[in-house]
Amino acid sequence: EITAGLNWTPHPNLIVRPEVRWDWYEADGAVATYPYDAGDLDHQFIFGCDMILTF
Repeated sequence: EITAGLNWTPHPNLIVRPEVRWDWYEADGAVATYPYDAGDLDHQFIFGCDMILTF
């Protein structure tokens, strides 16, 4: 897993935190199904975002 994110402050009371994550699976032997995309992929990208509003 590798994750990268930013903290962006467009306003003094608001913090926006986007992130991207890459997850992968490495099997030790033959694999019948993989853990991502209904068993078809051995990796996935995830994009997320949250905001913090202070007052």
